[in-house]
Amino acid sequence: MKKRTKINLCIVLLAIGLLTFILQIFVFEAPDGIIGFLLCLISVYLIIGSIIKLCQLSKKIKNSIFDFLDLLFFIK
Repeated sequence: MKKRTKINLCIVLLAIGLLTFILQIFVFEAPDGIIGFLLCLISVYLIIGSIIKLCQLSKKIKNSIFDFLDLLFFIK
């Protein structure tokens, strides 16, 4: 698979993860029980995994993510 295709796939997975997490929290208001826990856990793993893969694949995206984290948490 081409590098550009992998990057696009990871961006789509990140969007799906963010969308499912936002829908669970705000629209469905966090479904109770084991099903709600598993849905939140899967969406968080999907978000974190796609961010890690994007950092591995693209230096430009890696720099922008680190700049965002630096701005957010004042890492320096």
